[in-house]
Amino acid sequence: MLEWGIHGKDNAILLWKQESPNPSDLTTKVIHHSCWITCLLGLKNGADDDRFSLVGCFASGGYDGVIRIYSCDGDVVAELVGHSAGITSLAHGMNGTILSGSWDGSARVFAAMRGHAQIWDLETLNEIMRVDGMENAVTAAALSDSVIVATSTGVKDATDSVSGYAVRLFSNGKLVRTLHSHYASVRCCCPFFQTPGACAFGMEAAADGFLTGANDGKVIAYNRSGDVQFTCETVANVVAGRCGEA
Repeated sequence: MLEWGIHGKDNAILLWKQESPNPSDLTTKVIHHSCWITCLLGLKNGADDDRFSLVGCFASGGYDGVIRIYSCDGDVVAELVGHSAGITSLAHGMNGTILSGSWDGSARVFAAMRGHAQIWDLETLNEIMRVDGMENAVTAAALSDSVIVATSTGVKDATDSVSGYAVRLFSNGKLVRTLHSHYASVRCCCPFFQTPGACAFGMEAAADGFLTGANDGKVIAYNRSGDVQFTCETVANVVAGRCGEA
């Protein structure tokens, strides 16, 4: 069975299921919310892998600052709280973790461990790492089990100019490098892998590097240490979605 969903500013998630090999055999469910839905993240279903007991199929983030995990039928099975403003990004980390970014200037890592095994448990989902103090909207991505990259859109000053946008690398929650490789608000980041499929529904290995996109129209590729490898330039203000999307 195939399943996919979309979100938008109409305060709803549309969930489609393909119930048979016939591509037109679709059922639709509308999941209503009280706020804009800003991002969705597909999850590895526990029924398909004995390492995970997570029964969720996907997660959502919205303007209310709450991350919700849903069953494959579209029912909420868990909520992750902690952000004080809307969610701007959701991403996979290693060992089944979930990374989030928010307009509150922070990035967080959520996980649930049962005993000493790296096994998801919805009843013990909790925040295991937080980095904050960044400027306005933040997106975050994992590079390994201890290193994350976070971007910020900056803040407006009295003259309506935007400043403070940056790309930052954190190791075990500590800032290790700040990069000013863009000259406008940085909107997105994602890891990249030389091994195909290494991040389909969770990170199976450490990333080989990462990409960032910004309102300056640049997509910049870095190695794992944050050194720029190459830059692709487009018209300014067009790079506004999640990196890696077509």
